[in-house]
Amino acid sequence: ETLSGLLEGLSDVWAVNYNSPQQTVVAGSNTGMDVFLEKAAAAKVRSSELNVACAFHSPLLKDAESGFRAVLGNYQFSSPKLTVMSNTDAKVYPNTDTAIKERLAEHLVSPVRFTDEVENMHRDGVSVFIEAGPGRVLTALVAEILKGQDIAVIQTERAGVNGLTYILQALAKYVATGRKIRATELFRSRGAVALDINILEGNFKADCHPLFFNSSATNEQTVSKD
Repeated sequence: ETLSGLLEGLSDVWAVNYNSPQQTVVAGSNTGMDVFLEKAAAAKVRSSELNVACAFHSPLLKDAESGFRAVLGNYQFSSPKLTVMSNTDAKVYPNTDTAIKERLAEHLVSPVRFTDEVENMHRDGVSVFIEAGPGRVLTALVAEILKGQDIAVIQTERAGVNGLTYILQALAKYVATGRKIRATELFRSRGAVALDINILEGNFKADCHPLFFNSSATNEQTVSKD
């Protein structure tokens, strides 16, 4: 609502990324953006300029849309094997080659409706959101969009932290939601072999400090080595 008021009367500035209830990206001509920034400052609305190549997702890229559509004509798209949501219209991607290309071409000049997309996903039963890639920008946005909802947001990579450690922690958070993973995939192509716990018992060196855990459910001993 605040942003709509700031955009009122401006013909060459548009809202282009609805990232969250508290964050929206706008784009426009140089002159239009100068006027917008002045209005935002006067209204005490915090803003910052983004260093991007052009005014993506705005009508200023209309010429690029037709060029991109022509290039897409050189490729063949198959029907998605998984449900994929588009943030062009916050709906599921179509299944036909022609419709997919049209949606992609429209994306260049259409606003990114990320907030609507996340809300629609949650409305359809999605409660676990995993950010693939470095950082936590999307994780933070989802947490803000669905604040107070029973969801899990999982970051898979963070600068300055061992990558393997962090992805294992992410998998643990996913399992903690009650879902399953194929744990054997963690050991594929790593030369790992299955060990017979009965053979291992009693064969530790004195300085290995074996730990014994008694399982009341099976009455079997499990041995692990530090």
